[in-house]
Formats: sequence, structure tokens, C-alpha cells
Amino acid sequence: MNEANTDAAGLLPDDPNEWTLRLRSAERIREASRERLNQRLGRSHALIVVTEGRVRLALERRQTELNQGSVYWCAPETTFGFEACDSAFELYLFHFDVYRLRQAEDGVDASAERVRSVPPGRRLFAAASDRLPALCADIWRHWEGNERMGIFRSQLDFQELMYDLLSGLLPNPDNSSEGLEVALQYMEEHYAEPWTIERLARVAGVSPKYFVDLFKKRYGVSAMERLTAIRLSRAKQLMEQPALKLRDIAHRVGYADEFYFSRKFKKEIGVSPTDYRKRRRLRLAAYSQELLGMLLPLNVLPFAAPLHPKWTAYYYRVLRDDIPVHLNANRYRRSWRADAELLREASVDLILAPDNLDGEERRALDALDLLQLDEVSVRGLGVRADRERRIQLLCCVGLVSACVSVSGSIGFVGLIAPHIARRLTGVHYPYIVPVSGAVGMTLVVVCDLIGKTVFAPAELPVGIVVSIVGVPYFISLLYRSRRK
Repeated sequence: MNEANTDAAGLLPDDPNEWTLRLRSAERIREASRERLNQRLGRSHALIVVTEGRVRLALERRQTELNQGSVYWCAPETTFGFEACDSAFELYLFHFDVYRLRQAEDGVDASAERVRSVPPGRRLFAAASDRLPALCADIWRHWEGNERMGIFRSQLDFQELMYDLLSGLLPNPDNSSEGLEVALQYMEEHYAEPWTIERLARVAGVSPKYFVDLFKKRYGVSAMERLTAIRLSRAKQLMEQPALKLRDIAHRVGYADEFYFSRKFKKEIGVSPTDYRKRRRLRLAAYSQELLGMLLPLNVLPFAAPLHPKWTAYYYRVLRDDIPVHLNANRYRRSWRADAELLREASVDLILAPDNLDGEERRALDALDLLQLDEVSVRGLGVRADRERRIQLLCCVGLVSACVSVSGSIGFVGLIAPHIARRLTGVHYPYIVPVSGAVGMTLVVVCDLIGKTVFAPAELPVGIVVSIVGVPYFISLLYRSRRK
């Protein structure tokens, strides 16, 4: 059996009688309307039917070629566009909603719930039918016509179209070109698994030798080279997580030997994984498309930037795998709150933003931490570093003086507690200060308890116990800073 089975599993609910479809729009796109091939964001389910020629469907992260008779089902909130492969082509685009019927206890339909989660965009391999072009043309003609019952008739024809498609799904693609698309999609979704040419050929439904020649001719690279590119692209994304070791990253992307992974990475990317991580240590965020365009000629690749297949199509296609955090690229900045939350969760080190932001959006960005930056960067962002340093120094002196006057001088607490707090909270200074106080308090209480109970009835001063803990920790900090 083909490993990339494309039957109705995952498309239909357990009971097909529990769902219904409602057509929202019908559109015909031909060679005379090329401006309608641009990227678009589908808010609902979309069915693409090619009735003449060939087109290349550009999805968010991949491209697939659709020839005459091909059908593709796009999930909601998917950005897609088309590129004509032949001078003469025709395709139909139907937007529709899927509803699941809810029945009351007496068996009467009580409500219909809109379903947005099925299917995960996929190609439908259906039995060839001469009715397909005529049925699509009827749906579009009735939808665009002025007939009194035209919209109603379009709904009926669309239901008939979907019945023909879903009831005639094939378990395997019926030609090698479509099988190649299935194999590539399956490989992109299961890149961490052990792959061989023989296994890929089984997925495509062709012989291994024919698969090698066909893949090279179609994509310009071999299947194994494409698999390597997919794995290394995913590895670069995982390297943005400091907690992951190279060994874990190698295993996650399908390499059992971390040393082989390192050699492969350096050969393909040009630098070792360790050097790549060092170069990406500064988490810089470009808050606008214009700033992203200014950074790239300087060979500066940001950690976060506005990337979207519709609004920044070129940047998205070239940089989507190298920039981990994708901000909203809508020019009207309607989703800036979501962007601010993404930047907060990503713990970026520096945000480059234009000076024409409105007050609320600017305040949201100002609320993100800047104190973890070096003094030059802080000055460049308009912060009066000397003034802030004096204020914080006076506050620290006052707090320490009050503590010493009550409990006496206890060394190493001020060294250990902030470092432990930073490991717990990251670089968020509004959290570091209270957490440092709580850690310091807990440390002193625990050390005082140890000093009074371990050598009872004798008592060790709490400062000695804290020093016993603090000296090794201090030495480890020096050692780590020297290695860096």
C-alpha cells in the first residue's frame, strides 16, 4: 500500500451524514485575468479545480504543480497564490464553509457548528470525470448570473461536485507527476524518519530508478539533497533554543550521529553549528519591513521580523526558515498587540522600530526590557544610562544598609541570589528583582537552619554557611566567564 495514502481519512468525519457544506463564493480565473493570481489569504475552506492547462500553486511553505483535472483543498487561514505554467489555463476557486450538525435528543437537528480544523490542506486524487469541467462551469455561471434561484442552484451543484470528488477518492495518485508531489509532501512532514530512495519511490508509486531521474528533472536537485535541505532548515530553527544540545537537535532532525550532523551542517551552510549559534546569540528584532530591508545589505539577519507570504512574499520565500519569529507584516499594523506578545515571549535583546508608532504601541514596546543590553545599545535607544545607574546605585545602597543594620554582614548572598533568579526568569528585570529577594531570603533562612542544627548544640554563623555555598558557586561563575 502507498505510504502517503490519500483516501478520505482525515477529510470526512466518522459519519459523513453529520456534516454539510455551504458555498461562499465562486470564481473563475483564466489567462486573461492574471492579476488575480497573486497571493491571497483564505478565511474559509477553499477548493481549487484546474480544468485546463497547468498552474503552480504557491502555498505558505511549499509549491505544487496542478495540471488539468487536479483538485486541491486548502484549509482556512491559508495563504496561497498561483503562477501560470501554460499560456492557456483555466481554474475555478470555490470558497466554502463546513458545518457539523448537532442533533437534539428527539433526533431533530438543533444547530450547526462551523468546522475550521479539517482538512489540513491537501491534494485530492479523484477518479477522472468528464463532468468536472462542466460542473464547475455551471456552479460559476449560476453564481455570477442574475437568475432568481441562481445562488440556490449553485449550492446544489457544489454539493454534487463535492460528492463526486469525495466518493471517488483514489488511494494512490494516478500518474508519476502527482506521485512525486505526494512523496515530497510526505518527506517534508516526516523528515526525521530514515529515508531511502526505495521508500520514497514506494510513496510515489514508481520504480526507484525512474523516481531518481524524475525528481532531479522536476526540482533540479536529488531527493536526498532536498531531504538534507529540509533537515538543516529545521535544525537552524531548533538552534535558536539555547537549552537544546547539538546532540538533541541532530536526533530531532533525523541524524543519529551528531558528528556527522556537524560535518554536514558545515558543508552545506558554510559554518559549524557552534559558530552559527554564536552568530545568532544577539536576538535582534526588526519591527518593520523597511528596517528588515536595511539590515540585510549589512549582512545582519534578525531574530524576529515581519514575514508573511502575502505582504512580504519575497522575504518570506527567502528568509522564512532563517528567521524564527515571524511578526505580522500587515501594513496597517492591526495585530501589533500579538507582535508585542511574540517579542516578549521570545526574550529579544534589541528591537529596531520606526519612529512613527502611535502612543499605545510605542508604550507596549517600551515595556519590554532594555536593561540587559550593553551601555552603547542602551544609549543608542535614548536611555540616560548614567542617570539610571546613579538611581539604581542609591537604591541598592539604601536596601543593603538596611539589611546589614538588622542581620549583619552576610557575604555572597548578593552574588548568588541574582544569578539564580536570572536562571529562573531569564532577562526580564521586572521579575528578577523580586525573585532575587525571595531567593536571597530563602538562602539565608536555609543556611541559618543548617548552622543551628547540623553541629548542635554548637552553632555556625550563617555567614560561614553561606560562604561555604557561595565560594564554589563564585569559582564556577569565574570559570564559565573565562571560557566565554
